[in-house]
Amino acid sequence: MIGSRGIPPIAVALAALLASCGSNPSGNSANPDKPYPDYSVTYLQGPPDQAHMEAKPLASGAHRFWMLPATPQTTQWGVYDNGMAPVLRIDSGDTVAIQTVPAGGGQVAPGINEGQIEKINGAVPNRGPHTVTGPIYVNGAEPGDVLAIHINRIRLSNFATNNTAKGKGLFPDE
Repeated sequence: MIGSRGIPPIAVALAALLASCGSNPSGNSANPDKPYPDYSVTYLQGPPDQAHMEAKPLASGAHRFWMLPATPQTTQWGVYDNGMAPVLRIDSGDTVAIQTVPAGGGQVAPGINEGQIEKINGAVPNRGPHTVTGPIYVNGAEPGDVLAIHINRIRLSNFATNNTAKGKGLFPDE
């Protein structure tokens, strides 16, 4: 979907970023008292349809701090559809904490049950393994503009998973 001014949505798949197009030239967080949230960046700490899991601004003066959770409504899994409507609209200089989905959809996580895994897997048929949280629309950006993205911090989960299958992966013949 093209925005009202003909601006395509911008997708960003990072755990945390500062969207800055010329403002806040110091490179510091828009919210110096709390430059990033103190929460674990893990997809689905509970049921995937929890109420109130939506992008919300936190007051921080001239710039806002946004938390964008990875939910079925904010995450594209296995495809990137540039026609998708933005899941978040921000202003230049705003700070966004973006939750991302680990490979495998975060299916191996504390508290996830088999029914939730089946629901996640059935949400998008014939998808690939990669995910993108977004797209995010930067208000005032014009086609051809260069957007400066500052990564304040990347927080890793306290666990990881990996898998392989016969005929797949790095060594498909072994």
